[in-house]
Amino acid sequence: MAFLFHGIARLNQVIRGGGGGRGELENGDASSESGRSVDSIRLEEEKALRISEQKELDGKVSSLLEKPGSIKSLVQTLSRLKFQIPPEQSLALFQTLSSCLLQTDVLELIVSEEEDKTMQDMRLRKSVSYVSSVLISFGPINLCQSIASSDKALGFLLDIFHSEEDVDPRVILNVCSVLHAVLQTNPLEVLRAIASRGSDIAAMVYYLDIDAVAELLINILESTCSSTVHPKAFQSALPILSNERIFHLLATRLEECAEDAENDFYCMNTLDNLEFTFRSLVSNLNSKYVKYQTNVAMKMLDIYREVEPVYRMLNAGLYAAEGDSDAHALRVSVKILSGLLDSFKETRTDETMNRLEPIEQVLLSKAFELISIVDEVLVAGSIQPSPLLGLNRLEIVDMFATAFEVCTMKTCEALITIGVLGSLLELLSQFKRNSLLHVRVARGIDGLLMRSDTMTRKLIFFRFSLVPRVMDLWDSNTNSRHGQDSEEYRSVLLLISYSIWKCLDSTRTDSPSDDLESLISTPALAEFERFTEEIARDR
Repeated sequence: MAFLFHGIARLNQVIRGGGGGRGELENGDASSESGRSVDSIRLEEEKALRISEQKELDGKVSSLLEKPGSIKSLVQTLSRLKFQIPPEQSLALFQTLSSCLLQTDVLELIVSEEEDKTMQDMRLRKSVSYVSSVLISFGPINLCQSIASSDKALGFLLDIFHSEEDVDPRVILNVCSVLHAVLQTNPLEVLRAIASRGSDIAAMVYYLDIDAVAELLINILESTCSSTVHPKAFQSALPILSNERIFHLLATRLEECAEDAENDFYCMNTLDNLEFTFRSLVSNLNSKYVKYQTNVAMKMLDIYREVEPVYRMLNAGLYAAEGDSDAHALRVSVKILSGLLDSFKETRTDETMNRLEPIEQVLLSKAFELISIVDEVLVAGSIQPSPLLGLNRLEIVDMFATAFEVCTMKTCEALITIGVLGSLLELLSQFKRNSLLHVRVARGIDGLLMRSDTMTRKLIFFRFSLVPRVMDLWDSNTNSRHGQDSEEYRSVLLLISYSIWKCLDSTRTDSPSDDLESLISTPALAEFERFTEEIARDR
């Protein structure tokens, strides 16, 4: 109302000031001032019209709140008013909604795709759905609590994911916004309801092309695993993780989308959200809950470390990449395997390392195919680098770097024998200015050297000849030492050299005196020292 009075007062002021305007025209440029006067009058008329419309709107909303009839008609009318709910009426509106017993009218509006006599226009139906979800999501907390405590209301919303027909993505988005709000309000009831129903998670997986569903799924799974959630909620929701076998569902979804991902946007988006969902879940299991309930968390992690789903994911990605090395599915499956390996960094005990063995077997079974893709990328990249080829290359290199950091020495030795370490060094010489690649290669070599035992070090230094190979990389760059790539390339070689020196120093300190000589001869050691000084010069 203050806005209304201000507008009327301003309008009266303009009307009263008309004479002064005419006097000013006599002393200035008549045509210019006349134009400004006309514009000013037009603007004031528009303001007056808006004030009149706002006053009419205030009256409509006030009458609705005094005699709302049904919640459904209230929401429909508000939608027709294009959401222009006066601020002073918002609280009253929410109070009206929350003071009533929860009516399925509002939920029906959220999930409705059926034509209604009062909603013939599709845009109006969608706006009604949107307003309904906003009223619940941002309304009083007791409105969300009433939904959470009602099996009928929750079931009404969750059933939309089980529809046999295609559901409009905007309807799914509105349902997700309400479920997000309800889950934040009362996770215990929501998780218990989802666990008792048993198939909602599986249904959500098939809508992973919609970002909001992926975020909701993460929200549900994180709430299940969270250390702050009520113990009863965790016990009630445990079937969400154990019975649904999320990883199997994700593997199945990847297989379905892998072949068509290159040409189908929805399949590609599904794969991205699938990878986001999985990595977030594994990270959450490790970082939050494992510290509080180790045995339970380990049992859950076992579900996600089963061999079959990992194997199926990699197979699907490699199959999609057979005719196209840019395959999106390959990148996703490699990132998922990398996430699995990375999850062992925080749970390195004798018990967890036993769980690592099946994953290592999957990695070894596909390592040759994966490193062959890297070698093909080397050939293609040296001619005409492709951004997509580069992404695949980075993900595979990152996965092998993680493997060198967490896998057993037996597996690391097998990877070296297959040719992984040699390909990583070859990548450095081919892409001298790719700092993202440099960091990953240096990290993998450092992790391998710092964890290696005597036998592995003999393989690295004696049979693989790491030191001469690194020195050769700098020699091959002789002609471009003063070029643009010199500084970046020098940095990564220096990092690798420092890792080698740390490894040699620890061998000298912790092992018998003849062990160092078995890794590198005294003349070679002196030559490597001069080499390190050379590349470190001027830094």
